[in-house]
Amino acid sequence: MEHVTARRSGFLILIIVLIALALRVAAVLPDSLHHPDEIGQYLEQAHRIVFGYGTITWEYRLGMRNWLLPLFYTLPMSLGHWLSPASELYLLLPRLTGALASLSILWAAYRIGKQESQGHAIIALVVAAFWFEFVMFAAHTLSEPLATAAILAAVGLLYDQRAGKKALILAGFLFGIGILLRFHYAMPAAIMALGLCWGSWKARFVPVVAGGLIAATLGAALDLAMGLSPYSWIVTNIYQNVVLNRSASYGVSPPGEYLTSLGVYWGMATLVILPLVIVGYKRHRVLIWAAIANLAVHSAIGHKEYRFIFLSTAILIIVAALASVDVLKWLSARRSISVTPARLAAVGAIWIGLSVAQAQSPAMKPRWMAYSEFKQVMTTVKADPTLCGIGVQAKMYWLLGAHSKLHRDLPFYIRRPLDPQGTGQAVRVEREPAYNVIIGPETLSREITPDYRPISCVPVDVTSVPSFFPPTARKICAFRRDGGCNAAAGKAQEINRWLKDTGR
Repeated sequence: MEHVTARRSGFLILIIVLIALALRVAAVLPDSLHHPDEIGQYLEQAHRIVFGYGTITWEYRLGMRNWLLPLFYTLPMSLGHWLSPASELYLLLPRLTGALASLSILWAAYRIGKQESQGHAIIALVVAAFWFEFVMFAAHTLSEPLATAAILAAVGLLYDQRAGKKALILAGFLFGIGILLRFHYAMPAAIMALGLCWGSWKARFVPVVAGGLIAATLGAALDLAMGLSPYSWIVTNIYQNVVLNRSASYGVSPPGEYLTSLGVYWGMATLVILPLVIVGYKRHRVLIWAAIANLAVHSAIGHKEYRFIFLSTAILIIVAALASVDVLKWLSARRSISVTPARLAAVGAIWIGLSVAQAQSPAMKPRWMAYSEFKQVMTTVKADPTLCGIGVQAKMYWLLGAHSKLHRDLPFYIRRPLDPQGTGQAVRVEREPAYNVIIGPETLSREITPDYRPISCVPVDVTSVPSFFPPTARKICAFRRDGGCNAAAGKAQEINRWLKDTGR
């Protein structure tokens, strides 16, 4: 009977993981964009390494980021180009690689739950597989999802009190990789490493530290290989963003912003999640304190983005999932009934229902396809054999996918729209000889000369377009003129030159 149960459980786990993978692949395919960093800081830099051209952002120009994640993406990017040089497989494979790596969160949730019961493990697995934030962030090439995947995998290893020396060293290594990917996660990672090794310093904590030192050595070696002094990027990052306060130029929010964001994205589910987190505190206080510490660290920083606290949201959701089984067991004991597979399935169904509801909420729904229309236009432009240069508004450059999306060694030039609000009051400008294609909102037709004709226009989702997009515009368009390009005429506005001259 136990053998049959084990087989059924294994089959169920396989089905859940396959569905989780399918959801993440479906989230990858629209080629949406959560934040320009996934292009500018990671894919664009990987593209520079593999293909020899691309944009150098100010962070890499100043040496305030390490190269771990761009180098990680060079492997699938190279493979994609080798397998299908004429397609965009070189961009798809890095995103799919990140989505596959995110599945370690499922493994970690299951391992943590397994220490209590098989029921806890299955429900934790279901929630990790279906929760909308896990699916959405898995589709984007950002440091936070991968750092979270590495750190939670380490936690999954440490939750097993019988873990051997090799497993503990691997846990320390994964903690180190997570911190290299996002050094702001160092404090919560340390809290979890210390808390889960408490009282077993020699047997458990020493191997974890050894694994962390291996990761630190790897990080130092990568720094040296890429021309940086080991870990100088952390010092430079803190100096630029804290001392000089450069991050404030991207926006500053009050300390309570993240709590507000949780309420916005979780919606009514917040009323379920937070009480369950309180229920789960007794068994998982180390995880909860790590989540709180991570919130505190990021709340103290003026510039806030919801993705920064992904480690905290992941921890809180997993703890809430585990606590939901505790609540089911408590209710069953009160009624003198057993916890049957059907009742566990009902708990899983509630979690899936909450996830689906929040995935379709006004705050979340636009995020699934955000800015994919911008990249659709670029797909048309890159296939134009007459293309010799592109003029684009500065803030739109990254939304289009930059050089990594264009995948042709041709120049971009920064241009200022004469009529940013789309009022129709602009005077038509003379033809720009540096480029023969201009990309921007459909309202550009009022300010460019008639020899520019639209070659591609894609409707935009007005609920998710950036603030600089004219309110009267409903499409993103590419306009082309006949004739060639004179690169010398736009030298000062070439994207890399412009970024360097303006300190961006």
